[in-house]
Amino acid sequence: MANVNNIDNRILAYPNIVNDGEERGAARELRENKNRARNGVEESASEEENLSLRQRVFAFKRAMKKNEDKGEGIKAKAEAPIKMGTNYLLRGAWINLLPSWGFSLIWINIHVFMRFVIPEIFCKLGREWMPKSAQAAGPGETASKTIGIGEVIALFFLDLIAWVFIFSAFALVVMIVDFLS
Repeated sequence: MANVNNIDNRILAYPNIVNDGEERGAARELRENKNRARNGVEESASEEENLSLRQRVFAFKRAMKKNEDKGEGIKAKAEAPIKMGTNYLLRGAWINLLPSWGFSLIWINIHVFMRFVIPEIFCKLGREWMPKSAQAAGPGETASKTIGIGEVIALFFLDLIAWVFIFSAFALVVMIVDFLS
């Protein structure tokens, strides 16, 4: 058992063995706990000195979980303005569908595709009409689902009409070339 603790102490003594910053932080935390125990703080020094590898792994996992929780909050704060921007663009594409002669349908389809690729940044159809305060799960959730279903149905029929126009134009060009030759 003393040999295992000796190996643990050696691993903790060399920070270059531990690559990641969080791992170094957890190792530093364990060393500080040991130093406090040696200096006479009212923690049982013998307990701190004889931490098994399993106890150290649990301490490390706790430290990693704490850091992940902090990282998720930062990530959400960074993604919020981007998501608001894509919501604004999607709303604008729906509003300008007729004035753009249907060309904004391209952005709507890109948005739907990107929703499957990067769901943190691109919202579901129907969510772009909800104000920021109502986007939390609440009474606006039912309304956004209803609008989303309507938008999916409208997008399906608009895409169908667009494909009919594209194939009609292609067929017209083929008929003209065939007639001329």
